[in-house]
Amino acid sequence: MIPILQRLWFSDNFPVKTTLANLLYSMRGGLLLIVLGLDATMAIAQRSKATLEANMLIAKLPAEPGTKVVLATVRLHQSDTVAITQADSSGVVRFEMPGKSYHGFYQLVWPGGQNAVLWDGKGLHFEALGPDSVLIHHGTSWKIYRDTRSELIKLRLQLQLLDQLTVEFPQATAMLQGAQAEVERLEAAEALLIRRIHAPDSDLGLRLLGLEAPFVGNRPERLRNELKPGRYLNLMDLSDTVHLYHNVLPKMVVEYYRLFEPDSVYSEEIQAMRFVESIMNHLKTNPRYVVPVADFLRLGLQQMQQPKALQLLSHQLSENNSCSDPELERKLRDNLRHYAPISQGAKTPRLNSLVNAAGQAVDLQPTEGLYVFWAADCDHCLVQLPKLYRWWSSKHSDWAVTTISVGGSTQNWSSTIATLPGWTHLQDPLGRQGPTVEAYVLYATPLFVKVDRNGLIADVFRAESSLELTYP
Repeated sequence: MIPILQRLWFSDNFPVKTTLANLLYSMRGGLLLIVLGLDATMAIAQRSKATLEANMLIAKLPAEPGTKVVLATVRLHQSDTVAITQADSSGVVRFEMPGKSYHGFYQLVWPGGQNAVLWDGKGLHFEALGPDSVLIHHGTSWKIYRDTRSELIKLRLQLQLLDQLTVEFPQATAMLQGAQAEVERLEAAEALLIRRIHAPDSDLGLRLLGLEAPFVGNRPERLRNELKPGRYLNLMDLSDTVHLYHNVLPKMVVEYYRLFEPDSVYSEEIQAMRFVESIMNHLKTNPRYVVPVADFLRLGLQQMQQPKALQLLSHQLSENNSCSDPELERKLRDNLRHYAPISQGAKTPRLNSLVNAAGQAVDLQPTEGLYVFWAADCDHCLVQLPKLYRWWSSKHSDWAVTTISVGGSTQNWSSTIATLPGWTHLQDPLGRQGPTVEAYVLYATPLFVKVDRNGLIADVFRAESSLELTYP
């Protein structure tokens, strides 16, 4: 309408211009309302756009116009796509916070590039300069996270250099004193920074950095004493659920394994099993973290080719009854199914390396009854077997009981089984290097396995007292 009026007004036709002037004069009130209405509409639109962008993730990427860009949540080792859009003519993409908001780390992925970002649902505007280089125009939490992290790295690198200085120049007294004073100053600055990170009212960026802080500017010699009792694993006992899938969890687990019992005399196989038992015990008070941590452990143990540790992980997982991510738990159990021969409901593994008291070979496919795996040189076993025998005699003498020894001398085995009449006694001559240990994941003895009439595992116990409580 307005462009037409403009063409008429600037034309050379004088009568038309006169008529138009009279018409405009008579319509002056209406036109004023139209103009005001247009202004108001534009103002409302601008305010709506500003409000919308205040809650959006807006990124300028080094991407061609029309490039498909994926927004995904960052979990332990997987990502869940939440939105897909295309870059505009300037390489800019816009995302609204998903309906089921997740305040934590996200990934923007496009052909030839990606960026991890911390998004708390508020306006986040940045420009991606490279794989790990960004210019943050707006986004308080992410800026605080990045700045504080850089500050901590710089501080700890300075401390590390000073430590090396004192080792390499032990005779330089004056320099040593100056270095020590600087160390004390830097340690005080570090303590202040850590207190700020863990403050109850800290910004989301600092709270997310809280779990990562021990590993930023890593100093293994200092971390070992903290990690040995699992202190940093216990830090996961936080009410803020943003930590559940925090991407630093894998690093925590790897670091914990690297520093776990560094002077151990055990083989790598036993060490991996002890590590699984230790880390899962640390998480017993936080069952919601068991599945995500166990899923990462599974990946690491598979890469390390540790089947026995994976079997133990499967058994430990079967005892966990609380999970906040049923889909992840289902995938994890499917991935561990191959490593779960001693889990409830599994078919009992066949044993063909056994001999009886007469030295005759026995091929055993466990059927209904109780199977006790022990070792004749295991003091703990020698205490529990007599207790089990008394309980069996008085409460469940109708049960068929078979004992299988995987260690100790034949003489000790013979003298022990002589005190346990009414049971079937077998041993694996190959001991702890035999197939029995591998088949039933005997990282420790005794092990009590209850088998049902279908030859499936009904229950697995690590202590005789647990068996008594379950079958009074």
